[in-house]
Amino acid sequence: MPLYLIHAALMGGALVLLAAGVSIVMLLRKKRWWFKAHRMLGVLGAVSMILGWIAAGVMLAGGGTSTHASVGLTAILLAVVTAVLGLLQFQTKKKPIRIIHHWTGRATVLLQALNIALGLRLVGIL
Repeated sequence: MPLYLIHAALMGGALVLLAAGVSIVMLLRKKRWWFKAHRMLGVLGAVSMILGWIAAGVMLAGGGTSTHASVGLTAILLAVVTAVLGLLQFQTKKKPIRIIHHWTGRATVLLQALNIALGLRLVGIL
């Protein structure tokens, strides 16, 4: 399978996983299983983004940058920050960390969707 398809599948999968994680918090928080599912989807989404970034790095072998690459790296960093904030909120019990975690999670999903659109535009699909 070509690396660009692996990259696209991993990044698209990350968007689905992260969006599902956000949706569970917003819609299914009264269910007993919501937190485990939210955490699992968030971690899997972040890992998928990192693997997609590695695939892109191997594919391009350090050759140049683009808006798509810059926005993608920002989205990956934001996903990692969101995960760290998610863990920290239980160690410090500070409400501002929880609020920031919520908003960085939503921002990550939006940034990931924007970056997928930029990638599709870059290859001539959009």
